[in-house]
Amino acid sequence: MDKVALNLLKASDEYTEKLVKDGIIKELWAYSDGSGGGCIGEADSPEAGYKYMMGNPYSPFLEYQVVPLIEFKLASDVAKNTLQKMIGG
Repeated sequence: MDKVALNLLKASDEYTEKLVKDGIIKELWAYSDGSGGGCIGEADSPEAGYKYMMGNPYSPFLEYQVVPLIEFKLASDVAKNTLQKMIGG
């Protein structure tokens, strides 16, 4: 089993490096406590993102959390408008 896991992890590294090279993964890091890692990636659709994640040979042993990102100014403007409506002005 150890050799199988090692081979899967090596294949995962190769797959991830290709996504970085292709510009799909923009940022990639590991947590220094050994609990996992994270990345910022870009996909044309949720389905495409799912395919990228599931294409990783090590994906059966990984846990994913997907958080869509938006521009900060848009989020701030919407929050300010919402608060302004709440206070009646």
